[in-house]
Amino acid sequence: QPGELGADLPFVDLGAGNVPVAISGDRGLTCAILGDGRLKCWGFNVAGVLGLGVKGDVGLNPGDMGDDLPFVDLGANAVVTQVALGNPSCALLAGGAVKCWGGDNLHGELGLGMVASVEPVTSLAHSMVGIWASSHDITKTYLPEQFFYP
Repeated sequence: QPGELGADLPFVDLGAGNVPVAISGDRGLTCAILGDGRLKCWGFNVAGVLGLGVKGDVGLNPGDMGDDLPFVDLGANAVVTQVALGNPSCALLAGGAVKCWGGDNLHGELGLGMVASVEPVTSLAHSMVGIWASSHDITKTYLPEQFFYP
């Protein structure tokens, strides 16, 4: 619609001092990797895919965004280098560790060696260099020897 884009389009408020360096989105959910390596996610929160420990969508109501939007808790000193959103969502951390969360894990898509839903973020023990996820219960991780460098 006229008057909705350009100078009229508001900025997404990620909170004071939080500067995004990368953004990822999938079917109604969005995450921003911040300059300090932390992660903020908002949008459609089916099965905990935002990793915020809350039920329901985030970003619809006043007070959802900005400094009130929590960081995804990936552990002390975790530095996110990539994020793949879907059902589940996964983050690639500096050093190659992968942490995945959300979804129903009916097909083992969290990589935990069991079929159970997990809201607290869990970790895979392999060193990864890339990740990809979709909203169709598929998560792909890439070991260094499998990754294609263009």
